[in-house]
Amino acid sequence: MRLKMADNIQVLLDWLKIKTRVSPEDVVVALHGAKVNHLLEQEYIRRFSADSYFKPFSAPVVEDEYLRYYLHDFQLDMPRLSFANEDLDDSLAYLNMVIIDGTKVTLESITDGYKVAALDAITPLHGPVLSLTLQLDEVDGVIREDGKLLLDLSKSSDFSVDIDEDENLRIITGALFKALFESLPDDHRIFPLGVIKPGEAPAHMRPHAFALRTQRDTDSDGSLLIFISMKEDFKGTPPSTSHDFKYLHPIDRPNSTATLVLGIRRTMLLALYPKWLESFKQTPVVEYDSERLGRIKLKNIEAQEPRTTKLIENSLKFHLRLAINNDSSRRQADAFNFTLELHENKGSLTWDEIEIEVVIDKLAAMRGGEPVSPKSRKTEVLKMSYTTDYTVDDGPPVKVVRQLGTLSHVDLDRWEESLYEYFYRLHYQDDENTAKQSAARSVVLCLEQVDIFASRAVSKLDEMVAIDQKADALLDRLLALGFDELIVGSDT
Repeated sequence: MRLKMADNIQVLLDWLKIKTRVSPEDVVVALHGAKVNHLLEQEYIRRFSADSYFKPFSAPVVEDEYLRYYLHDFQLDMPRLSFANEDLDDSLAYLNMVIIDGTKVTLESITDGYKVAALDAITPLHGPVLSLTLQLDEVDGVIREDGKLLLDLSKSSDFSVDIDEDENLRIITGALFKALFESLPDDHRIFPLGVIKPGEAPAHMRPHAFALRTQRDTDSDGSLLIFISMKEDFKGTPPSTSHDFKYLHPIDRPNSTATLVLGIRRTMLLALYPKWLESFKQTPVVEYDSERLGRIKLKNIEAQEPRTTKLIENSLKFHLRLAINNDSSRRQADAFNFTLELHENKGSLTWDEIEIEVVIDKLAAMRGGEPVSPKSRKTEVLKMSYTTDYTVDDGPPVKVVRQLGTLSHVDLDRWEESLYEYFYRLHYQDDENTAKQSAARSVVLCLEQVDIFASRAVSKLDEMVAIDQKADALLDRLLALGFDELIVGSDT
């Protein structure tokens, strides 16, 4: 068995940079074994006041129809998780419970019955240990309204008590406790490990399902791993052992009792969803590609930039009127034109269907200054798009930041050709070369003004989508959605 060696925080961060370690589970929480057992201990203490602790247990131990032992008033101590399992491919955990009080009566068969061969008083210092295997996949499932993570001792197997050197007698004795657990009421045999509440969080950040696994490090301690899916109707599967899933408690953070790993996709969503909701007064649509978080979309996003008019003087003099997305008849109803594609290492935002309407009016030749007929007015639309990336800056401090955005022309060749033909025809009095040069120059001047106008319009949107937020703030937001109850009291 190959054990997981604890790494320092930098090694873990470098490992997380290589690729996502949580998709499609969205969130991984690692609870240190000492913390888990502390929770079990606190619950055990609480049960004494609630009168739901394990009552003393008495039963005969029979092998091949012969009475071997009698267990008198055996008292179980609190359950403790043992982290002997290294294989993430199975869903087994190991639980130990020390017998801290009672009497073991050793019996010998005689002609007319049995005689007492020994009486052993049980004490906490040398009491036998009940060992069992928990089926964690019996715990996995959909998160209910109460959100509790529970260990049900009746969902167990391989019960054994080291009451004797004979393995068969250990198993027979263990079977007595298995029957006991199966007969106990829920408040006696079920132990809560924590709570994941759906709460009031929006659907895209609401935990829906979970799976549990255990890990062990080289110091014989371990960790309880909780893989949480925030996609409805999807139950994530923990990574297999072959994926080299590291031990998530950094060795240079000895006071840390819990580690929370959030994927880049979900981090971007956590950072941008509320900002977009506030900025655009529109609920973003969240989409998945199969089980993976795919994109966030908004409808009919427009720049709020007033029309402007510029006087252009070349061989011709004319007014250039510019407007952005001003013709609703050209837009499809409910068209999604603002999309953030989520990747494993970044989010890529694209704003499509930016339309710059260009109107050339009050055209006059420089020679003489006589206006051309109103029929010479030209209207043309140049389509553009805006793109930018959101990335995670490793810092310190770690932050989600937006990179500089860029504007690009979507149908520039068509637009330039249309304006060129228009201007070329207006230079009919010139020779061909002069007409070509003048027409090309007019197109360039128009494009320069279009780019200035579009950049000014988009700069206002830049402010609405800009972000430079520390990861700590995002973690606080995640905890506020209900994850805090899972790792309450932990130094994450």
